Amino acid sequence: MSDVDTAAGAYNPAQSAGMKTGDVIISIDGTAVTRTEQVAELVEQSGGKTMDFHIRRDNIAFDVKFVPAKSVNENRWKAGLWVRDSSAGIGTLTFYDPSSSVFGGLGHAVCDVDTGETLPLSSGEIVPARIFSVEKGESGSPGELRGGFEEGTLGNPDRQRGNRHLWDAGSSSRVSGLCAGSDEAAGKNRCGPNSDNTGWDGTPMV
Repeated sequence: MSDVDTAAGAYNPAQSAGMKTGDVIISIDGTAVTRTEQVAELVEQSGGKTMDFHIRRDNIAFDVKFVPAKSVNENRWKAGLWVRDSSAGIGTLTFYDPSSSVFGGLGHAVCDVDTGETLPLSSGEIVPARIFSVEKGESGSPGELRGGFEEGTLGNPDRQRGNRHLWDAGSSSRVSGLCAGSDEAAGKNRCGPNSDNTGWDGTPMV
């Protein structure tokens, strides 16, 4: 969440209406949304009229209604949200079957850096990575892999059963979901603001 610079001062429409960091945005005014750009466009097109955000929190879906605020500096309507529609990370493989090109990894789910809750993901892809360093885990302290992504796609998520994730090498897609983030700890989360009013991944506030 981040306040909008209105003519009357700083104000956050979404937060004032009850939205919280980690809420999943399902639709806006009856239009299903899956990308940050969609949210920004719908908020701008509202022209300052009341908007109906259909969201999910703790597996409960409900509506939140509010009027966007006009940003003085940007001259655009804003909801006061940092919205992330993708995430990425580096993990390890548990097994690989060369005859079927199926591989999988056992481990924790992808978690939101702001809330610590499991991120709702609708699709994803497996990409090559180059590991720069490895920090060995110890009792009570998890290890860490540091690296970077390389071009190309190795596969996409196929199905999930309990804590077991299976992937089938094939067509690619993005690891994506759509949820509200915060502007706290800008250097540590995907939704923190930069000096140009965007998140560290270039995502603008909506």
